[in-house]
Amino acid sequence: MKLYQLNLQEMHLPDSDIENIQLLEAYQKLFTEMLNAKTLSNIGIFEKLDLFNSSMSSKPSLTEPLLRQKQLPGLIFLICSN
Repeated sequence: MKLYQLNLQEMHLPDSDIENIQLLEAYQKLFTEMLNAKTLSNIGIFEKLDLFNSSMSSKPSLTEPLLRQKQLPGLIFLICSN
């Protein structure tokens, strides 16, 4: 098992797969195009729940900045909507 790292994402791959260029390219596409804050927010996977104001929103303009933060502000949560 080897560690494959691209930017800030890491994943463990079997030794046999680390030489598979097509597989590594597919993971690179996944990391760079699909698993970013803007895309996740736009497709509505996450919603913002604000307990302080008793509100919930799936608007990308409100959810995307929270997805980018390393630590969420108090009483605001991101929830998965699947």
